[in-house]
Amino acid sequence: MNRRRAVAATISLFVARAVYAACVAPAFDAPPFYHAGPQPFVATFANVNGDGRTDLVTGNLLDVDDRGGLTVLRGAAGGSFIEADRYFEDSSIEAVAAADFDRDGDDDLVVLDNTASKLLVLRNDRGLYQVAAELPGYSRNLRLFAADFNGDGRADFLAAEVENDRITLFAGNGDLTFVPRVVAAGNGRLNAFSAVVRDFDGDGKSDIAFTREDSRDVTVLFGSTESFVFALPLLTGATASGIIGAGDFDGDGQLDLFVELYGDGGVGGAVIHGVGLRAGSLTTETRFVPIGYAFTVADFDHDGFDDLAAATEKGVKVFRSTKAGFEADDEYLMFGPGTAWQLLSADLDADGNPDLVTVGQVITVLFNDGRGGLRSPKFVARPRAVADFNGDGKDDVLTDNRVWLSRGDGTFAGAAAIAGRNPDADLYQVAVGDLNGDGKQDFVYFDDHPVSFTRDTGLGNGDGTFRVTTEALGDQRAGSEPQLADVDGDGILDLIAVMDDDEWTIAVAKGRGDGTFEPFVTKLPAAVFETFLTGDFNGDGHPDLLLESSGRIALNDGHGSFTTTFDTRLYGDAYAAGDVNGDGFDDLVVGSGFNDVEVNVLLSRGDGTFEPERIFATGMRNDPAAISIRDFNGDGAKDLLIIESTGNTGARGEASFLAGDGGGDFALAPAVIVPTNGYGPVAVGDFNGDGVPDLNDSGFIRFGSCPPVQPRRRPSH
Repeated sequence: MNRRRAVAATISLFVARAVYAACVAPAFDAPPFYHAGPQPFVATFANVNGDGRTDLVTGNLLDVDDRGGLTVLRGAAGGSFIEADRYFEDSSIEAVAAADFDRDGDDDLVVLDNTASKLLVLRNDRGLYQVAAELPGYSRNLRLFAADFNGDGRADFLAAEVENDRITLFAGNGDLTFVPRVVAAGNGRLNAFSAVVRDFDGDGKSDIAFTREDSRDVTVLFGSTESFVFALPLLTGATASGIIGAGDFDGDGQLDLFVELYGDGGVGGAVIHGVGLRAGSLTTETRFVPIGYAFTVADFDHDGFDDLAAATEKGVKVFRSTKAGFEADDEYLMFGPGTAWQLLSADLDADGNPDLVTVGQVITVLFNDGRGGLRSPKFVARPRAVADFNGDGKDDVLTDNRVWLSRGDGTFAGAAAIAGRNPDADLYQVAVGDLNGDGKQDFVYFDDHPVSFTRDTGLGNGDGTFRVTTEALGDQRAGSEPQLADVDGDGILDLIAVMDDDEWTIAVAKGRGDGTFEPFVTKLPAAVFETFLTGDFNGDGHPDLLLESSGRIALNDGHGSFTTTFDTRLYGDAYAAGDVNGDGFDDLVVGSGFNDVEVNVLLSRGDGTFEPERIFATGMRNDPAAISIRDFNGDGAKDLLIIESTGNTGARGEASFLAGDGGGDFALAPAVIVPTNGYGPVAVGDFNGDGVPDLNDSGFIRFGSCPPVQPRRRPSH
């Protein structure tokens, strides 16, 4: 290292240590999903601890490790939940209902313990649950509903049994004891898994509506002082599939029913108006809506008409109700494998707008954005590239077929689809940069076409759209993601890639400055399926290469040719290059899970060689997939965020934050674990333009913040 660089490095290190740190570690908005148990099956909102926040109670099926039981997620600030208490982990809890059965101001529970074939009445004792009564003789295919069905001011519950074709009213005495009464519910096999409880006739007593599996009609039981008043079946002979909900779909102030139907027009539904009128004045209209497996009802856009949110294969689709019928709105993604089998809606964040909870393999919360939409990914959970594509100071996201422009509030507006791009294609090899020098972000990617391999180039228009041209590459195939760098020092970005043309090589296509490239020219031999990254490892201003598969460093001669100078002999799962000690040379950070999950930091000597690696523990469980080198905590020094490889399983993921001191040391404080969604790639960017790094966590934006460090007070004498 020459004297000038040594002095610069010393000054940089002194300044970095002298700057007042904004925070010890960055904080990110909580992930919008929760693990309620191994197999959440049913859920209900409840008032568990009387703090005014909505809590969530889930019943879980037993899994292979005999972990089932009841989970209580306590409501927290901003509509989030705190994963708290678990009960009966050796039981399969397959039905749950909540109400204040003892009139002490918080909600008690009644649950079905299918393992022991009994109902459990649980007393809420200052936020914790204890068994108050056991009612044997009840098993699977049962639903529970809690409300005041007889109008005496005391909470009751209903047990609807499918296999026994029986509904039992447990009339509450107000002290966690009940008087059971079998309800006359008419003839036919009831579908207890699709029933809705509301006060349809406005008499202060709750009613229940349900479908029948054999006759496919709808039955309404109106609550009364004794038990129920049986109403004549509705939709007799229709093909009601069993899913049913209630809301005011025509804005007349009266509750209506929406019942899923199967018909010649496909899966749809019938709206039964005026259910509270009981007889003679009911009207029915058919509205075909593909609502899927489950749905919930809420007025998401505050127009006076209740809307439907329905489960789909990918997540949730909203259908807005109007006088003319239901209009399909956006589809919103959730997390976890499979689909949701229950949807719940409530105003979780107290902003006056109904939010949505999906119950599937994991619990996902989709907040209302205040415009009638839901805050969720609008794109497949794979951010291919992050950059500011419209020049507004906020990072946007490039996915397989379009750019999603950040609104700055965690939501995105989709630009027009990329012309000529198959919307279902997998854009997995992409590089972003300014190819024609107009100050706008462009992209280039490789793609397999039926005839040949192509290179597609998109020149940005500055608004998130592109002018795309396609160039066939003949027999050549790319074996790595492309990278853009000015390898020959002419101020124009060139394209670097591993090419498979009989032999594997590192090749460069020189940029012409207008968004086109000259033919690829071989520069170095490469290993099969070689991966590489660029960095200025000798500080001469020209990009060098790290060949990851072999651990070799290839230095750029300044004219676009490379010579191998050093073998790092260090292999790992994730690589990153950046100047972590401020001396003007890019250093290497290599993440490995061979033994404990750790990162190795190799400081550059400035000649293509590196000092011995420094090893830092990450505290992570799984192998790293990516490493980001940035100043995350605002102290002027580069930090590390090591992101776990999750395999898209939907299991909880994590990242590890290591604070740097500006001199290449990342052991001044223990690693801080940052939970992630665990469903796919995590990308770093500034999506609200505040200068603080945020996370694109598989499509969900989690804003970063830096809580200020509290200065120490001098001791008083």
